[in-house]
Amino acid sequence: MCDPKSKRRWYQFRLRTLLIGVLLASLLASYVGTYYRLSRRGVAESGEPFFYVPVNEILGPEDFWRHRWRVLFFAPANQIDRHVFGGPEPVIDVMWELSTAHGLPRPNSV
Repeated sequence: MCDPKSKRRWYQFRLRTLLIGVLLASLLASYVGTYYRLSRRGVAESGEPFFYVPVNEILGPEDFWRHRWRVLFFAPANQIDRHVFGGPEPVIDVMWELSTAHGLPRPNSV
């Protein structure tokens, strides 16, 4: 007789596989959407190169760990944006200590 596995359809998925696929697609879409929103807001606020956090937050405290964390987290998306679409790159670091050591004033909060 016929083997039950041979009558199986080619494009038949389990519900668990479908849910995992939808979850991965939604995570990818939210990653790309968040990168796009943060990078375009940063370009609108500070130009090129840009910050992932608002400029007021950068000019306030000296430690901007949120920006550094986002630079690392969004590095793959930024590489694709720069090489494929010609997008700008983010600011890597700001050295306030060097500017104040040479007598330059530190910028005030906006």
